[in-house]
Amino acid sequence: MPWAAIARLVQEYQPSQFVVGLPWNMDGTPTLLTEVSRAFAAELKTRYNKPVALVDERLSSREAESQLRDARASGMKKRRNTHADVDMIAARILLEQWLENPHAAEQVS
Repeated sequence: MPWAAIARLVQEYQPSQFVVGLPWNMDGTPTLLTEVSRAFAAELKTRYNKPVALVDERLSSREAESQLRDARASGMKKRRNTHADVDMIAARILLEQWLENPHAAEQVS
């Protein structure tokens, strides 16, 4: 994990809380990354002593791809979509979900 880079971002932005995506299969079963995400969230809490919310990220990438496809079709986005574009929009979607309903998120204890 790039903890030095994360530490620089935490120092620069001074977040009061972290929001971490929690991957699940569509049927609600864990993916190979579910426990990795939980461990990352637990380490964030340990290192920075700040609340960490885990947000279900099912469909966030699919929604991001749809938004990017629509932007290209409308001419608002000229270049091809990259994986980084999808990740950035999916992260925004997760954060919006958390902002709209923070109590739906799982809190790391």
